[in-house]
Amino acid sequence: MATADINVTEYIGSLAGTDLFGGQTILLNGFGGSQTGTLEDDDGFLGDIDDGTATYNGDPINYIGSGTVQPGIDAGLIIVPLGAKSDVVVFEAGGNTYFHYPDGEPNVLGAIALIVDIDDTPYEVFTPICFGPDTVILTPSGYCPVGEIGVGDWVCDADGRAHEVLWSSSRKVEIPSHPAFDKWRPIRIARNSFGNGLPFRDTYLSPQHRVELRGCPAEMVVGAERCLAAATGLVNGKGVRVDREVPSIRYHHLACAEHVSLVANGLLAESLYLNPETPEFRLDAGSQEAAQLFPELTMKLNAPVASCREAAVLATFF
Repeated sequence: MATADINVTEYIGSLAGTDLFGGQTILLNGFGGSQTGTLEDDDGFLGDIDDGTATYNGDPINYIGSGTVQPGIDAGLIIVPLGAKSDVVVFEAGGNTYFHYPDGEPNVLGAIALIVDIDDTPYEVFTPICFGPDTVILTPSGYCPVGEIGVGDWVCDADGRAHEVLWSSSRKVEIPSHPAFDKWRPIRIARNSFGNGLPFRDTYLSPQHRVELRGCPAEMVVGAERCLAAATGLVNGKGVRVDREVPSIRYHHLACAEHVSLVANGLLAESLYLNPETPEFRLDAGSQEAAQLFPELTMKLNAPVASCREAAVLATFF
């Protein structure tokens, strides 16, 4: 059972269930206060494809839907949208309705309402942080397909040190065509995107999987000789793109005793990071599964992590 502490805002208005569908405009006084509670889920999904059990603070979850909200301002006779959209997940538990914003609450400064656009598209609670297929990982005896690396095998980090694999796993993800599922879609890093042989073949990573960048870009942007950046943050419309063509993908996890940068298709990309204090741990089911087997492991990041804004700047170098 994977768990995560999440922030939610209680909805106290009169709409219920599917009445919230269809671009509803909800005045801010229709919301109560924010709170933090514990989400538990054993298959990572909410919605029609959910075949597991999900609870919030111990109460069973009745999933309503997911989509976006956008601040609305008073324009006289009407309320008009203004500002960035924020992802939202809406569910009922314990007789209450909650709005959860996975990427943070919307900025409602100057707003009087939220324009809610949700439907019953299933939602993945825990986001994969993994290697895609056709990835070969450097080992002491040469490159090996990631799917053939198991517990007890050895892999090499970016500096040539060998590390024993403590845990490996894979899962196949079917990707519906709805835009809400973009967070499942692999990031395709084309051959030579980061330099000659970096990577030496097209490489697929889950969006939140971090790659290590060294040299001038890291020094100029992050102020360090090397840094980590999530693959999704490096999308630049050129060599690094979201692959929206694949209908499914098999993602692979590899965990060592330390957080290290492995050599994947010649590219430096992280092994599984286990640290219960970080958001990526709480949102990745693989991390929690591995941590249950190795509760003594609390890792330190092997390099500074670029912020979303820094990653966007780094993307312009390639």
